[in-house]
Amino acid sequence: MKASAPLLLAAALLAACAPQDPAPMDAPKADLPFAQGRTFATLDEYLAYLEQEGARDIPWWREVEPGVYELQGRMLPEHRQRLTRKQLAEKFGFRE
Repeated sequence: MKASAPLLLAAALLAACAPQDPAPMDAPKADLPFAQGRTFATLDEYLAYLEQEGARDIPWWREVEPGVYELQGRMLPEHRQRLTRKQLAEKFGFRE
């Protein structure tokens, strides 16, 4: 027995409106520079940790303008790097 067009349309609409599984969360990132075995769920969490550790002379990233970060620490000014937030996320493996 063939299904009628309205029945097929109804089934398609129900399937389209059905709740979808939420996107799986990324696993916390491990093996990051200067993390000392810690894991971080977000780029912001990792950047905050690095800033805190900056007091112990660990390099850290400071936001110098919206979405642009500069590497801080004891280094010559010509060695300072500037990266966008997207570049930092890619560098450290976070999804933005």
